[in-house]
Amino acid sequence: LARDDWAATLRTIRQQTAAWPQAAGQAADDGIPFVAVVKALEAQAPADVAICLDAGTFAAPVYRHFPFAFPQRLLASQSGAMGYGTPAAIAVQLRDPKRQVVCMAGDGGFAMTGNEMAAAAERGLPILFIVANNNCYGSIRLHQARTYPGRYVGTDLASPDFALVARAYGLQAEYVTRADQLDDAIARGLAADAPYLLEVRTSLGAILPASVSHAAGSELVPRGDSHAL
Repeated sequence: LARDDWAATLRTIRQQTAAWPQAAGQAADDGIPFVAVVKALEAQAPADVAICLDAGTFAAPVYRHFPFAFPQRLLASQSGAMGYGTPAAIAVQLRDPKRQVVCMAGDGGFAMTGNEMAAAAERGLPILFIVANNNCYGSIRLHQARTYPGRYVGTDLASPDFALVARAYGLQAEYVTRADQLDDAIARGLAADAPYLLEVRTSLGAILPASVSHAAGSELVPRGDSHAL
């Protein structure tokens, strides 16, 4: 390409790069779109934060909207295997005690290895656990909705009360059921000097194709307002 063509191409790439993270997510009335959680965390995350992601559709807004800058770190499962987030966060916090560590997991992945938060409680590791609970295996439901709308098999979850489970392990925990509670809840979690868990009622409808009605998703009954246990 000629010099002018290259300049025009680079301008287009820069415009697209700037616009991509700003794209609005699908509106939802069945919970909090997880992009709101990511943006609230971004606004408060310290310069050295290490974010450990489990696998699932909840993680897509992190890749898209969180502008990682050195020395911030992202650790995630390249293979898409669920259950990575909690043990990864514990390992990072043990290896680098002065770094702020945040674990983000869906309800399915957290149900697989979330019991390892016992190690965080035992050692007093100040990890912020954020559990996105939509009572569903969201990634599988997304493919079902695209290919077989209305035919959902094996993707509904009878998830436990994760905040109460965390409390049983000795963590502080709270529920977040509205987007306007996110800033304060995340601030409390980041300021804690011990492990802290936020169970966020997240939207299933927001991750499904726009043509799929929210009514097709599982209904998640709120367990209460945002409050520390």
